[in-house]
Amino acid sequence: VGSVDHNNDAIDGRVNVAISLRQPGSTMKPFNYSAAIENGMTPGDVIWDTPTTIGIPGQASYTPRDYDGTFHGPVIMRYALANSYNIPAVQTLRRYGVAYLLELMQRFGVGTLGTDASKYGLSLTLGGGEVSLLDLTNAYSVFANAGSYVPTTAILCVLDNNDNIIYQYENGCAR
Repeated sequence: VGSVDHNNDAIDGRVNVAISLRQPGSTMKPFNYSAAIENGMTPGDVIWDTPTTIGIPGQASYTPRDYDGTFHGPVIMRYALANSYNIPAVQTLRRYGVAYLLELMQRFGVGTLGTDASKYGLSLTLGGGEVSLLDLTNAYSVFANAGSYVPTTAILCVLDNNDNIIYQYENGCAR
């Protein structure tokens, strides 16, 4: 994982993109909607995709836009997620707050966002924070593991050419 030329310092060749911080974009939306479900919403709830301007004290107003430049009116949560609509995602995050989403991300193993909600706005659900690819993929594994977080482990088992265990992590060589 990394650069075209690992030995070229002029292009930061030794950067490991798996652990470098990047803005995740819409990959944050499933976590946003998961937090909403924890707070009583359902995938069938209607969320309005209409022109929205949010006043932010001491800053310019925030006006989220959808990628297609149109408004879709009332949409159900699952449809908003499936179509990656931005406005319903922002409206959903407004209901339960940035602090709750950050807490959920901690439970899903993403520590790089931290817990200080004052560092973020509602654009967090659109990828307005930075996470590592490793943290993000591990967080998605919580969905696949029926809600259970399992920390990443790079190597479970190392065997020699005679199948003797050289190293194992928590019975990783169990057969």
